[in-house]
Amino acid sequence: MYNKLNSWVSDRFLKPEVAVLLLVIFAGIIIIVFFGETFAPILAGIILAFLLDSVVGFLIKYFKLPRYLSVFITYVAFCALFIMAVIFLIPALLHQLSQIVEHMPEMLKKFHLALDSLPEKHPSIFTVDFVNDIKTYTKISPEKLPQVGKYIWTYSLASIPSIITWIVYLVLVPLLTLYFLKDKLSLMSWVVSIMPERRRLLKEVYLEMKFQLGRYVQGKFIEIIIVWLTAYIGFAAFGLNYAFLLGFAVGLSTIIPYIGMVLVTIPVIFIGLLQWGISPHFMYMFLVYLVIQGIDGTLLVPILFSGAVNLHPVAIIAAILFFGAVWGFWGLFFAIPLATLVRAVCSAWYRHYKE
Repeated sequence: MYNKLNSWVSDRFLKPEVAVLLLVIFAGIIIIVFFGETFAPILAGIILAFLLDSVVGFLIKYFKLPRYLSVFITYVAFCALFIMAVIFLIPALLHQLSQIVEHMPEMLKKFHLALDSLPEKHPSIFTVDFVNDIKTYTKISPEKLPQVGKYIWTYSLASIPSIITWIVYLVLVPLLTLYFLKDKLSLMSWVVSIMPERRRLLKEVYLEMKFQLGRYVQGKFIEIIIVWLTAYIGFAAFGLNYAFLLGFAVGLSTIIPYIGMVLVTIPVIFIGLLQWGISPHFMYMFLVYLVIQGIDGTLLVPILFSGAVNLHPVAIIAAILFFGAVWGFWGLFFAIPLATLVRAVCSAWYRHYKE
């Protein structure tokens, strides 16, 4: 029994190429877990450069531009979009968010009035005690609302290490992104030069991850924009309150498959019911919302992610639950890329073992 176990471990783990792969993965986990906050600007710069490099490659391939000119055009366009987002997008979102806080007492009052009618209309489902419990948990008096806003603001300030740190990040991240884009070839040559010679297994994992994650990140960015704008147009056409903010939330919900859709549906239903009640207008608006979600899942996702991130829905949900429990919000955010990495490692490992 011992000899069989020893042989099994030796065949799968004690090969030089497997050892190199495990060493790189272990080093990456150590850097992210223990030095993730310290190297956050570098990691952010690498991710942004990875995103923008596909645009650089597109300009080189189809417009026959030299790399330095392609990098310059891509970087200037990225900075322009970032400045536009800071000037126009963020203030608009914050304005609608402040409107929600301002109108929250009125919205809760309507919600409580709707709850009061439920025991009379549906006595077999809703009891008076049940309704009173919900009203107790959701009760925020107008005089307490400024205190809630003050608490949120204080907590937000406490969660930010310092304003100077954020200013440094705003300078460092774009600068590092430019360097990673401009010096990509020389940096890749340096990384290859310090790696062991027997790295075929690591190269297979890298090539598979580069293709799958490249398609995933690019496709996810396009999906967020399309779903956001489509949801916003649909909500605005029906006159739904806070359409811009809700549309933005619907777009961001695509980052976390399945679970994100469930979470963002709750405020859409809540705002719609408070505005119109259970009326045909609400039903038509919600039907349009479901159509948008259906088109995203059945048409948009297969087109954008064809050949990339070929994971079963059960595997996606399991990855979201696992990495979310381990790393919280960032685990949810990077669950699909991390699951893709695990799948690429297992596939390359299995092929290597068979060979």
